[in-house]
Amino acid sequence: MSITRTTATDGAAGTDWNNAFLQSVYDQIDGRWTRQTVSSTGTQNNLSITSASLEADVLHCTNATVLSITGIIAPASPVKPGKRLWIVAAGAGVVELSHQNASSTAANRLANFTTTGVSPGATGIAGVTCLAGGTTAIAGGAACYVYDDVNSRWRMVAHDQGSFLTRTFAAGNYTASTGTWTVASATRDAFKLTGRELHYKFDTSGTTSGTPTQVRITLPFTATAVDDMSYYIANTGGAASETGFGFTAAASATLALQRNAAAAFAAGTVSVGGTLICEVT
Repeated sequence: MSITRTTATDGAAGTDWNNAFLQSVYDQIDGRWTRQTVSSTGTQNNLSITSASLEADVLHCTNATVLSITGIIAPASPVKPGKRLWIVAAGAGVVELSHQNASSTAANRLANFTTTGVSPGATGIAGVTCLAGGTTAIAGGAACYVYDDVNSRWRMVAHDQGSFLTRTFAAGNYTASTGTWTVASATRDAFKLTGRELHYKFDTSGTTSGTPTQVRITLPFTATAVDDMSYYIANTGGAASETGFGFTAAASATLALQRNAAAAFAAGTVSVGGTLICEVT
């Protein structure tokens, strides 16, 4: 039933409740959503979402560089069961949401879908900086939490990173089963996390020696189970391009790539590329 917003009289005192006061009362009854904007950057522990005695339902993040949130102050006592909070990445910096981070008070911590890495929210501005390094171009990440007053945690109920994020190149992410695989640069090393579903794209050139049967790439998250994929190998040892296959092992953050029939890689220039979709922890 809708509420008619009219001036009311306090019979005991004989005075009117003015419209401004009534509006604030009715807004709270209606459960009107309130928004708070935060421009803070860096690591924020026990982040407050309260302004003018109102707890935000939407946290609008306009950070210019990376904002890493380890926890958010729990709803005021008495705790409101099912209190919702949307976090929207809307600045030039990525928003990183950290799972069960001990830097925040226990009751303020976030319980995310993904536990082996931060849940990022990319933005819609070119040249965005990521906490793990690198940049992205087109984005729009958001996450929704519901406060679990039984377990005293902000429980994630929805998450979409937005666009792909490119990792800063690290040579240590590229290894071989035997011998070495030396990678000087990556044409593509990007990921997109939606809930616990990881989309990962890779494309790289390098040199291998020791004729390994596998070349391996460290993923940004840990896979939950074995996932197979097809990919391509280009110019291994100067030979013609060919296709190969890759897989992740359970509880592993390694993507293993090998030639068909598990043939060894030839020495010389090797280029591998493909796309992986897997569930992560």
